[in-house]
Amino acid sequence: MHIKQEYVSRKELAVLKLIYKNPSIKQKELVAETGKSLSTVKRIMESLQKKDYIRRVDGKRYGKWEVLI
Repeated sequence: MHIKQEYVSRKELAVLKLIYKNPSIKQKELVAETGKSLSTVKRIMESLQKKDYIRRVDGKRYGKWEVLI
């Protein structure tokens, strides 16, 4: 078993928790919940995907986020 030891920022952790609670959450809803800009939320989401912490399943429009950790 490979254990990841990558740094997770507070912003990433906040977004990760929201996705865990609501896998079908939209980026605009994340903006409202976190108080961050849309571009910041998009950057955080990309970072979490690159780190293999989340992935999108069942397509972009009607899909859901899956937390992998």
